[in-house]
Amino acid sequence: MTDEPLDAEGGATSPAVDWAGLLLERIVQEEVADLDRPHLVMSRHVATGITSYRGPYRDALAAVVAAQEEQIASQRHGQEEGMVFSVAPLFAAHLDQSSESGG
Repeated sequence: MTDEPLDAEGGATSPAVDWAGLLLERIVQEEVADLDRPHLVMSRHVATGITSYRGPYRDALAAVVAAQEEQIASQRHGQEEGMVFSVAPLFAAHLDQSSESGG
């Protein structure tokens, strides 16, 4: 006996495509690739909402290290309660050619 799916006449069919698995694999590949992209560190003061951006850093790890250093520096200056630090990939702008030419 075989584990292959059977068609209406009882013959073996080609294996079903695992679309969810393929999609998940693609998403994971993209997310892993994002780790190698340049990243920014965003610093936001909770009370005022003032946000600043630093970077770009060469990759996610470099940005995380920089964010940790900024967090430590803010703690030394007594601002640890009011600051939130985030890291995000920096993507290249994709400009629409028609908008550049005025059309």
